Amino acid sequence: MSEELVQKAGNVYGPGGHRKMVFFIDDLSRPRPDEYEVRSTNALLQQHMDYATWYDRSTLLPHKIVNVQCLAAMSSHNHGTSARVVQRFTTITVPAPYESTVASLYDSIMSSTMKQFPEEIRECSTQSLAGVAAYVHTRLSLNFSGVIFPSFYSFTLHELRALIKALSRASPELYSNVPVYVSLFVHEFHRVYRDRLFIDTDVKVFEGLMKDALRKFVEPSVLSAPGLHTTIHAVDLSTLTLAPSSQSIERWSTIFRDKMVDYNTLFPTIDSELWSGAIEQILRIIRLITSPRGHMVFAGQQGLGKDKLAKIAAFCCGMQFVQLSMKIGYDLESFREDLESNFIWAGVHGEDRALIIREEEILDETFLVLVNQILSSSFPFSGGRQSTDTASGTDVHVLSRLNKMETIRQMKSLQGREEELENPQVCWNEFIMQAKAKLHLVFSMSQSNLENMTRSQVFVPHKCYINAMLPWSKESLTEIATRKLDDVQFHGDSEVDDKLRYSVMH
Repeated sequence: MSEELVQKAGNVYGPGGHRKMVFFIDDLSRPRPDEYEVRSTNALLQQHMDYATWYDRSTLLPHKIVNVQCLAAMSSHNHGTSARVVQRFTTITVPAPYESTVASLYDSIMSSTMKQFPEEIRECSTQSLAGVAAYVHTRLSLNFSGVIFPSFYSFTLHELRALIKALSRASPELYSNVPVYVSLFVHEFHRVYRDRLFIDTDVKVFEGLMKDALRKFVEPSVLSAPGLHTTIHAVDLSTLTLAPSSQSIERWSTIFRDKMVDYNTLFPTIDSELWSGAIEQILRIIRLITSPRGHMVFAGQQGLGKDKLAKIAAFCCGMQFVQLSMKIGYDLESFREDLESNFIWAGVHGEDRALIIREEEILDETFLVLVNQILSSSFPFSGGRQSTDTASGTDVHVLSRLNKMETIRQMKSLQGREEELENPQVCWNEFIMQAKAKLHLVFSMSQSNLENMTRSQVFVPHKCYINAMLPWSKESLTEIATRKLDDVQFHGDSEVDDKLRYSVMH
């Protein structure tokens, strides 16, 4: 906070000139307490609000702070912040939106983004599907609130925004009739809401709510249309556009196996079995990393091959993928430099890049601050503090520290635009917009660590897509065992071999 203020007279500090400054403090309850259960940052904030003073840590002299106010935000579920700090603020409670509010938000946004679609699809979206979205969203928010549920079971307007963003990728030419569009809506709703559920009973609750909502708001003639729940909506690997696919899971399995053969000729060999569940996971990853600002937390038990599936998915859509290389002395600054170099590469070259980070590479909890920042805002630079020059709109801290303007001027999208190349602000804005859209983060971690980190407020991935990879089912294990044992000769007699295969398999 001191870096934003200037010395006005003696020991008096404040914003320059006759201006006033407001510090916005997001997630007031985020700082972790020390061994004495004290949150030092909140204690310092309380001192500032009580006495308008804090002390210089080098000279130990008091600095009087003037023309400064604080505005803070925190979740209603976070009870760790001291009441003595909270009572210094005027508290305003923002309740969860009602079902009618959610329906109105969905209706108003989708009606403006679907002008190119046929009239019957627009009516279905703004009337029937808006009701489905509001009905399921509000009930999930109520059903999965409380400490007995995993802390990442958080269903807020961020999820509604993600649903709308996913539906906005649909092309009017490919989704020209109501049943196919409703099928897409159901598919995307599952991806945004259901994919973060780890427990079978929770998945059943979601499926029950979805069926009730569809029966309540959607016409029976649409629900009885063939292929409503069986159509696969996947990204076309040639055009990277979302489209209804007539190919079965078996056909996708063949495609991905062929791609994996190509991958193994170019990169270190991946020996991974692609069962039906793995195929679905690859399709989900491709869906995310081919969308602008598409980031995901890929959670599941260790040993399921999550990072391998992420590499195969990136390779299948022709995208570069990068994994961080750990070395002796690797620290927060090294981690920041790696993130910044990948961000700059994506912005300058204008090509998609998947950055795959495993939980083993998070050597310190401070690394999660930068991971959180990318997942929420796609921006890894400022380290939590964003200050903008009001005259030019330039992020002054980033520009002064990076000193990368000459590199940014080499962007492919700026070549041939000589006048704009001379304007640093135009170059910076173009670079930021392109880099945010082209860099995709896949953060692979175990379910237990995800739960522990989110509950202790170390990691808050509520603004990104969370994909739960469940343990291998009995059907998956049987499928892999059958494939492995098909060519094995045990005895020579086909009938005896079949019985032996069955015994070994089960």
